[in-house]
Amino acid sequence: MKTKLIVNPRSAEGETAKQWYAIEEKIEEHIPAFSSEFTTGKGSATTLVSRALEDGFEKIIAIGGDGTLSECVNGFFKNLKPINKDAVFSFIMRGRGNDFRKTVLVPDTIEGAIQAAAYGNIRPID
Repeated sequence: MKTKLIVNPRSAEGETAKQWYAIEEKIEEHIPAFSSEFTTGKGSATTLVSRALEDGFEKIIAIGGDGTLSECVNGFFKNLKPINKDAVFSFIMRGRGNDFRKTVLVPDTIEGAIQAAAYGNIRPID
């Protein structure tokens, strides 16, 4: 599955940027082929996701906090219609509150979240 990571380098109080190469190595152990892009400010995750889906990516993995996740989900739609109705979304939480992660019961460790993103069951949510 053609996978794009959307990374908020400022998440986890800037620790995501500082730890990116170590995080990326852990991801490569479970998801061997992916490309990644970094957000640059408010709204950029939405644009990056839309562009990735239009370019044929089938799986989007957000790496950031609840705000990054929200922006990424918004990127799945153009004119209120899905860009790719079969595309899959997952995430690796790197925020402070991580409320969405708690709601859908994804592990709170980076390793656990990576494994859930790589091997977890695909399920619809609203």
